[in-house]
Amino acid sequence: MTEQHPAGWYDDGSGRQRWFDGQAWTEQTRIPPISDGMPPTEPPNYIPPATQWPPTYAPTAPAAPTTKGIAIAALITGIVAFVTGLAPVWGILAGGAAVVLGILALRQRQPRGMAIAGIVLGALALLASTMTTLGMALSTSALPAHSASTVATTSSPALPEVPATPEEASSPEVSDTPSSEDTTASPSDDEGDEVTEDEDATADDPGYTMAQEQAIDKANEYLEYTAFSEKGLIAQLKFEGFSKADATFAVEHIEVDWNEQAALKAQEYLDYTSFSRSGLINQLEFEGFTHKQAVHGVDAVGL
Repeated sequence: MTEQHPAGWYDDGSGRQRWFDGQAWTEQTRIPPISDGMPPTEPPNYIPPATQWPPTYAPTAPAAPTTKGIAIAALITGIVAFVTGLAPVWGILAGGAAVVLGILALRQRQPRGMAIAGIVLGALALLASTMTTLGMALSTSALPAHSASTVATTSSPALPEVPATPEEASSPEVSDTPSSEDTTASPSDDEGDEVTEDEDATADDPGYTMAQEQAIDKANEYLEYTAFSEKGLIAQLKFEGFSKADATFAVEHIEVDWNEQAALKAQEYLDYTSFSRSGLINQLEFEGFTHKQAVHGVDAVGL
């Protein structure tokens, strides 16, 4: 049986005395009284606090409240990044944010499970988006270089006037007095010739500027290489240096089926990586296709 120690004031190890009620330490303390030169008396069979009895006083600090806001944010961001990770650039940003939030949550000793899940999902999204972005960048850089060919002028130059030969210049006149038939020109014949020339020039010249002709040629070159949406093709022509007006004019004056382009672009993505139906529709809309064109493209590939 453990020996009971009597109640009294005892040194708690901090230089002060604390009251022991016979069962446990209390919060009452005091400064030790000045010694009168006599050795302190101890109760019979007293065992110092540091060895066995009474128990050593050890104040406990209140536990810090546990928060998990950053860990929850890391998990939610990681899930969003993982679901949309195949989107170029966006997956890199969202995945990086999830990884950073997860690390902060671990450093602040927040729930490890949510923090680690956010880091893993964010890292996967970061990797997938990086690969998609690099693939699209390489695909764009492989487009054919700008053609140096120029469009021929729409109107043919007038033939130079052939000078008269010496024989024709020195031939004698038949009559000193020219006849009325030779001196009188027929107005109707001249007007008929002018009208015919104007009609030929109008038929040959569609009214396009040189920049518009070049933009149309470049748009057709791109469509022969890969699939584009209407917005995407205009943006690509602007990237090539054409003005917005010329790029828009060119796209509006070429023969192209945008639904067919959406189907071709959908097949290109499926050849590159895997997609869900909704994910592929979102990707086509990101490329500039309308929702209706994107749905048609996904239906055309059988997804």
